[in-house]
Amino acid sequence: MPESEGTDDGFRITQNCPKMQEVTQTHASEDVLERYAMSKLSEAELVPVEEHLLVCPLCCERLTWLDRFVDSIRSADDATARMAEAEPRD
Repeated sequence: MPESEGTDDGFRITQNCPKMQEVTQTHASEDVLERYAMSKLSEAELVPVEEHLLVCPLCCERLTWLDRFVDSIRSADDATARMAEAEPRD
């Protein structure tokens, strides 16, 4: 089996995580984790991702990084909006 093979549900079959091999042999794709971090998953997508996160430290670590990234983007957007509101208007 190749190291990584895509599936239709946004998960990737992989051999890199021994714990995951014991459970389902899949990891969430970057796209799925990004949408999870931004609360953009449908209910049908949400359940398998959350179940996977319960057993996969690698995906939890990736999600933690994505959460921090999303938070920093939101903070930057908020700061930009406040600066635009504070600028004097002609």
